[in-house]
Amino acid sequence: MNTQITVYGNMEWFDITEQPDNPADLPADFSIAYELWKQSPENNFREIARLLQPYLVAYFIPHNIRGSEGLFENPDGDELGEVQAQQIQLVGIDFTSYPVPLANAEALFVVPVKKAFFEIENLDDWQNENDLFVSGVVFGWHIPGIDTDTMFGDHQGAECILPYEGTLPTEAAS
Repeated sequence: MNTQITVYGNMEWFDITEQPDNPADLPADFSIAYELWKQSPENNFREIARLLQPYLVAYFIPHNIRGSEGLFENPDGDELGEVQAQQIQLVGIDFTSYPVPLANAEALFVVPVKKAFFEIENLDDWQNENDLFVSGVVFGWHIPGIDTDTMFGDHQGAECILPYEGTLPTEAAS
């Protein structure tokens, strides 16, 4: 059975594992966004998001969820690795962490599942007995030329909803 579900994930104010040594190594978009943020984070959020959104990444990684081996399908037959977000959106930016800002982001993933997923009577009970689905949600930055770990190092909360039937808003909030 090759069925897919939509998974919603968000991460509130995540910071990266390690900041780059030299801010000048980052693309110019980061320094421009920083200057806009210093001027007025609220008034400049749309422009900041436009500059930084292309660097934002999110993945749903089923093997990070204990006990999920029989739930997620890989069409190739191997264990399902990471599923890149189909849609991702910055919701907030905070440059108090510099030069790569704290970010608040949300994403939608299309994830193939096995029949066993639909046989779970109560997803909350399954998570209490195994692991939280949010363990599979990962956010970070893809910044070309940076050797440091730009995936989230810590965060102030995360959420994962599956199956999810909504869409992301077309406009990011500040």
